[in-house]
Amino acid sequence: MNIPADIEKIFHDTDSGSVLLVNKLLFAFEKLLQDPSLDDQLFRHHVLTVRKEMRHFAAVENLCGEMLVRLDEPYAFPSVVSRYLTDYRTYWEHSAERITENLTRRYELASKTILTHSNSETILSVFKILKQQGIPFRVLQTCSSPGNEGVISKRKIKDLDIKVLLIDDEDAVDVFHETDLVLMGCDTLLKEEFLNKKGTMHIAKLARKYKKPFVLLTESRKQIVVDNWKEQLNKNPFFEWVPLHLVTGVITEKDLP
Repeated sequence: MNIPADIEKIFHDTDSGSVLLVNKLLFAFEKLLQDPSLDDQLFRHHVLTVRKEMRHFAAVENLCGEMLVRLDEPYAFPSVVSRYLTDYRTYWEHSAERITENLTRRYELASKTILTHSNSETILSVFKILKQQGIPFRVLQTCSSPGNEGVISKRKIKDLDIKVLLIDDEDAVDVFHETDLVLMGCDTLLKEEFLNKKGTMHIAKLARKYKKPFVLLTESRKQIVVDNWKEQLNKNPFFEWVPLHLVTGVITEKDLP
């Protein structure tokens, strides 16, 4: 059973963050459900393939898991699955606003210099909202080797008319004297560590050394509570695990305590 070409393309996307990848998958799954020749067994096969290929992205793991649960319901295909995807999209489309609200309740960002890494759609969405709210700030964006997706992020930030400076990863140490805080996205959040693009550990250690807040901005759909889930993953050279003891705070779309 061949996987659809648009899903296969997502498998090879190393530039996008997990939120953007999930959005692309939503469109792909919704497109599949419009095919009258598609049956539930073939759709299940595609969901299982996506889950296997992209398991290191917790949001994908959770999305696929929920679809598989619904496929087990009587007469679920395609109406129940389609309704779930619609409800899923509706809930998450405003998560960035809630994350931004929680972030600004805890941290003063006006006239601050923010260091970030990789190409996080969550971070970019928060920057966009802060700009719309008239909060002035400046961004230091790492190149984020080996994929250099930070170059893409820098272009997106600049398109928002936000002051941004692109720096080489190895030069991050030289800008911490002008950095007020680090904002970092993540692809998977466990109880004691999180997964993000390679180079995150280096920045987290620098933030600890120079006593700068290292704040994780993420969504609750990126949390995994299954025991031994990490051991089921294949190693990926683009990602690394970072212990949560290096993190100053974790901000999600859920209400702060």
